[in-house]
Amino acid sequence: MLIRLPASLKDDLDWSSQKALAHEFTEKGVSILWHLDFGITPESFNPYETAHFFSYTLAIEQFLKIFWPEFQDKTIGLCLYEGSLKFSLKKTEKISQVFDEFSQDYNEKFAQEDLFELFSINLFSEYLHRLASFLPDNLSPYCILDLSYQKNQAKLAQFLSKRRFEHFQLIVKGARIPIREKSFPPLGICLPTDEKLTPAAIKQLEGALNHLIENNVHFRIISEETLNEEWLELEELLIFPELLTSQGKRMLKGFEAAGGTLKEIGAEGFEPPTHCSQSSCASQTALCSD
Repeated sequence: MLIRLPASLKDDLDWSSQKALAHEFTEKGVSILWHLDFGITPESFNPYETAHFFSYTLAIEQFLKIFWPEFQDKTIGLCLYEGSLKFSLKKTEKISQVFDEFSQDYNEKFAQEDLFELFSINLFSEYLHRLASFLPDNLSPYCILDLSYQKNQAKLAQFLSKRRFEHFQLIVKGARIPIREKSFPPLGICLPTDEKLTPAAIKQLEGALNHLIENNVHFRIISEETLNEEWLELEELLIFPELLTSQGKRMLKGFEAAGGTLKEIGAEGFEPPTHCSQSSCASQTALCSD
């Protein structure tokens, strides 16, 4: 059950009716996902408005005071944002300065519009993690995202990567790719770092993801940076060799040493993988079409 708690700058944080509703549902054995609705929208988000941030932390403190002691055993988590990731940041002097610093890590192959979109999502994820730092360790932060506007599955994989929303549980509308797959399928595809995901690389990744989806292949997406944290029960990993960093290559050697198989995706694409058994996971095999 989702219970919304109005917590915008204009709200008085009087949640007595929501508390009564929570009692009604928990008495029936229903667990609750709380939504602390700060009223943040893609149009209004300003990461450098300190008064707004302080107001949101006060709302979190109020929630922990009013609801947490009584309902923590019946709580699924606390949603800190519901909406899209299509931000419209105003290019103030501060935003422009930080964006210029951010852009220095990317080469001329990246369009400024694409970089600013990624930059905006990074600022937002950092902002959410700062808010989540006020929660107790046993209260899981959530995001409910409507990404139906974004049809490119490779960009969705990039935007929703574990490195960007590390501590959040995600509920996503509009994604065809697996999001935080909990069943640990033995097949994975390695998501390159942001600096490697040029428009050409995004197109290549999009083709591979669509190929897996259209062939009903059960797989998970693993960020290169978090590979050694996420290879539990992973037997086979699809990689783009030319998009790997030196650190990524070192981690992949560890994956192979642990018995995993690497399969390369070349520029020409690949055939849908046939899952191999752990005993046959011995060598690196190209998936490029002949």
